Amino acid sequence: MSSSVSKSQKRSEAPGPLSAGIRALPGVGTKREDLLRGLGIATVGDLLVFPPRRYIDRSTFSSVEDLRNGEVQTVVGTVLRSESKLIRRRRLFIVHIEDNTGKMRCVWFNQAYLRTVFRPGTTFVFSGKSRVDRFGRSMVHPEYEEADSELLHTGRVVPVYPTRSGLGQKQLRALSRYALDHYLEDVSDCLPGSMREELGLAPLDYALENLHFPAHISQAEVARKRLAFDEVLVFQTLFALSRLERSESDSPAWLTQETVKKFTGELPFELTLSQAEALKVILE
Repeated sequence: MSSSVSKSQKRSEAPGPLSAGIRALPGVGTKREDLLRGLGIATVGDLLVFPPRRYIDRSTFSSVEDLRNGEVQTVVGTVLRSESKLIRRRRLFIVHIEDNTGKMRCVWFNQAYLRTVFRPGTTFVFSGKSRVDRFGRSMVHPEYEEADSELLHTGRVVPVYPTRSGLGQKQLRALSRYALDHYLEDVSDCLPGSMREELGLAPLDYALENLHFPAHISQAEVARKRLAFDEVLVFQTLFALSRLERSESDSPAWLTQETVKKFTGELPFELTLSQAEALKVILE
């Protein structure tokens, strides 16, 4: 279930550095760029550090006969046939699948275009909430992927990102995967190995890969720990540099007797005694 194209082959086609605008990624036009910018993603680097808000564990596969009503499960099945039905003014698209233990239905509303996706004899991975009733076993609006593709949405720990209307989870996952495959080698780690080992932190490239596509939830936590440390490090470094700069240079004297006299002379009223005293203290 892995892609036939190696990562090294993909990376050799990398179109630019991390500072490249997000439109450097395939499928990102003006509209999608605006949606991504609304999430704070303007560059490829922004996308690499854009954290999922949670994860769904779809890494455990179940057989059709083991589906349990109301549980989110993942099944691999071969397409038998598909059909479209109109029920209560809603168009249902139904795919009938089977594995070596039984048959089930996958149902979507108003998505007739899926007829071109699910061809008889093809094998897909489906993840969704199982339903077991007198009509048999089914899933409504499951996530799906061809079984021989690189799984991003099913059969693994799946990232769930903050998103906006018009920008779906599948699109964000695909963009994140592309960015990792093409740009991860451009990432430089500012922490030496000895410091990472002392602090118990993962390498940055490992953290970015597992922020988006961890094999286990625990790896996602390792990734978040490293990136959280980097955020604090950057903040503290900038704060320290700012303090150092202020201590080594004298600030220009912009508030003087002359500027105060000119300012107060242009006011449409006279200062009170308290206001005049406060100015005197500030000047001193």
